[in-house]
Parts: sequence; C-alpha cells; structure tokens
Amino acid sequence: MQADAFVRQVSEKQSDIEFIRSEANRGNPEAQFYLGLIYIEGIGVEPDYSLGSHCYLEAANNGNAEAMLALSKLYVFGIGVEQSFAEATRWCDEACRAGLVDAYFYKGILYDQGIGTERSPESAIRWYRKAACQNHVAAQFHLAVSYFNGSGVPQSLKEAMLWFRRAASQNHPMSQYYLGILTYCLEGGHGRDTAVQWLTRALENGVKQAQDVIDAIDENEALPIEYRSINSRFGF
Repeated sequence: MQADAFVRQVSEKQSDIEFIRSEANRGNPEAQFYLGLIYIEGIGVEPDYSLGSHCYLEAANNGNAEAMLALSKLYVFGIGVEQSFAEATRWCDEACRAGLVDAYFYKGILYDQGIGTERSPESAIRWYRKAACQNHVAAQFHLAVSYFNGSGVPQSLKEAMLWFRRAASQNHPMSQYYLGILTYCLEGGHGRDTAVQWLTRALENGVKQAQDVIDAIDENEALPIEYRSINSRFGF
C-alpha cells in the first residue's frame, strides 16, 4: 500500500495501531515504515517526529525503499533529525537504487534546487525523465515545464505539450490548465474547442484562474501575457 493510501485508509483505533507496532517490533520493514508514518502524521497518536524518524531508519536499514525516501525528506527539512543534506542525498540515492519511482522524481528535485549538490538542471532532467517514463505525473509536469522554459534542455513547445498532455491525461490540474493555454496559443481557432475542454477540466479540478482564460477565449480576446506564461520570466 502506498503511504498516501495508508493515511486515508488506516483506522485510528488503538487495536490497529498496536497491531502495526507489534509487527514493527517483530522486524517487519513495512510495519516499521507505517509506524513511522503514524508518528510523523499523528494518526491516532500525538505526532512524535523523533520516534517517527527512528521507525523510518529501522525500516530503511531493513530495505524498505519508501522509508529511505521518507528519511531523505526528513533530513532535508531537519524534521525529527538534525538537518543534513548529505544524509538526505544518501538516502535518496539508496531509494533510487531500490527502484522507487518517487525517489527518481525527488532526486530530480534535489538537482533542480541544488539541495545537497551543485544545482544541475541537466541532471534534474535525467531523473525527471526516468520517473516520467514510468508515468509519475509530477515528473511529467516538471519535465513539461523544463521544456517550456528551456531549463536543462533546449526549449521545445512541442515536447512541453507532449508531457503536459501525458500528465493532463492522468488528471493533473495544472497540466490541464497549461495544456489548454498552449493549445489555444499555438493552434488558434483550430484548437479552440480542445483548449476549452482542457481548461474546463482544470477548472473542475480547482484551478480557478482557468475561468479567466475560458472567458477570454469566449470573447475571442488575445490572452494576457500572464496567462501565456508558465513562469513570469518566460513567454511566447
């Protein structure tokens, strides 16, 4: 079970938590990871970051890749542990070696933001692509933005649209929003209906600014530059 699904589904009844704790004490790596999650998220207990990080460490040392990645994130922010970018990088690398797709994406983030390493958009792209090709929706979005901005790769609106479309098809709201804008800006009237469809889906998924773009399209107005830019530093 993925961690987010666990948070949604786990009962807060003490009997369930005690069962997980018992399995963790028996050395079950998955139970150790979920026990860490219980303490970090405060599911049925008071949050205890120190104890949660300890459980993650036990699980990680026993080969649980999700715990390795969770531990990496704790080290980045210094939650329950002393902040250490070196340890964050080490545990992320361990999770990548274990084949965790979420870790591929997070490794891209570390390179993109220069956390624990010198900033390298080119290296970030390699990890984003590795995750994106395995349908990691956030990686697909980041790869699309990188192509749009020409960050780490030659700028390519065609590639940006390709990756926005893949993420949008997985119901990623901001990808739907930007795909709608790109479709209208690049295809004009021919792409109007498709653009509005994507923008409407984005609106339904909570992207409120999509309504402003739909209204502009309905009035046959040129889109303001703020709606035609993904990043304020870049435009058409």
